[in-house]
Amino acid sequence: MCWFAFNKAHYEISPATIVELEQQIDVSPLEDNMGRRFSSDTEFKDFLAQHYPADELRLNVGHIIESAISINPLMVLIGILGFIAAFHISLGPIMWVLFSEIFPNSLRSAAVPFFALITSISSYLVQQFFPWQLARFGAADTFMMYAGIGLIGLLFTHRLLPETKGKSIEQLEHLLSSQPVIRRSKLDSHSAPIG
Repeated sequence: MCWFAFNKAHYEISPATIVELEQQIDVSPLEDNMGRRFSSDTEFKDFLAQHYPADELRLNVGHIIESAISINPLMVLIGILGFIAAFHISLGPIMWVLFSEIFPNSLRSAAVPFFALITSISSYLVQQFFPWQLARFGAADTFMMYAGIGLIGLLFTHRLLPETKGKSIEQLEHLLSSQPVIRRSKLDSHSAPIG
């Protein structure tokens, strides 16, 4: 939904844009391009970078984009809240239960903290690179990349993650340690994956 909303958004320098921004920045470059329309945020940011010094633009780019954008904000809000809700009723809490179930008893005390560290590092990297991705690829393409990564994760989980419902930890340990990863999902094909 976020990809669709940002993909359909456009940025236009209108008289309302000029009025809204004239107290904050020099609007003469915008006035010279009155009525000009941009189809993506990266195209609009490139235009702004040609007309404003980097320091001034860094402080005001949010205000300029907010005043020039035409987007369906409800679609973006529903997309983001839908993602958060879906994560918190599926992979978010289940991941911690799954970690305690899929590792053999002999490795569990080391494996769970190690994978907790991996998820923390992954979260940190997403937070650090998200602004760079927005600046480099634009909002629409950034959200599409995350949707693609989510789809790959869903397919990977569906294909390789065994069902743990109704099985004891001992049964899971035997199942996971006795079968190669690819064969495991075929042996238990009548069960659906977690999530």
